Amino acid sequence: AAPARGEPNPPWPGSAHLGAWRPPFAAAAMSRGRGRIGWLVPPACVSERNVKLSLSLSVLASLVSTIAHGHLFTAFIFELFQNNAAVGLTESVTGFTALVFAVPVGFAVDKISRTKLLRFCAVLGLMAAITGAL
Repeated sequence: AAPARGEPNPPWPGSAHLGAWRPPFAAAAMSRGRGRIGWLVPPACVSERNVKLSLSLSVLASLVSTIAHGHLFTAFIFELFQNNAAVGLTESVTGFTALVFAVPVGFAVDKISRTKLLRFCAVLGLMAAITGAL
């Protein structure tokens, strides 16, 4: 059935039962300048609950990564080599690598399109996973 006059068209055929769908705050911010994002993401997938859950999992993942690659990794290196020189060298190499690559990565983010950058990072991550498995 066609929507009544003044009502928005449903984003997908058969989704008229969802009523007048309005994107939550995060989806509205992402779709600024493009209208509704109904053509991109199904309404059932975009909800305030899903946005909060995604942000919570992101914070939890970064917290776990920070702890695991910080203190636990340092303790592992100490147990492996039994001296603080190895720990200091490992931490120095980590910091120096971050320092060296901060500017080129920032330049790439500003100058290269998102899709090309994501593809490059996916290939680079796959190559790192393969070489790490060997």
